[in-house]
Amino acid sequence: MDAIYYEAHKNLYINLTNRCSADCVFCIRNFADGVYGYDLRLSREPTTEEVIGALEGLDLSKYREIVFTGLGEPTIRFDVVLAVTRWLKSRNIRVRLDTNGQAA
Repeated sequence: MDAIYYEAHKNLYINLTNRCSADCVFCIRNFADGVYGYDLRLSREPTTEEVIGALEGLDLSKYREIVFTGLGEPTIRFDVVLAVTRWLKSRNIRVRLDTNGQAA
């Protein structure tokens, strides 16, 4: 099963895409398939419903924050970022976005 999320540093990281708008020579994507023992290469991008469904089964209160990041640029799927953020914020969960700043 694809890793829609992974845990590290008391945070939960959401992995939405393998796509990226940049090709940085230092990017982990050029050297590995993931981080912290998680394979982050997605066979397909998860839908908003799949992301929320995966999160519903977790105790989100145990994380300091939920972070949109992963092996690709999350803002490529900005509609999913916004929808999942709305769902998380309605539950008073702290959210962060890690981005390369190149959102279209």
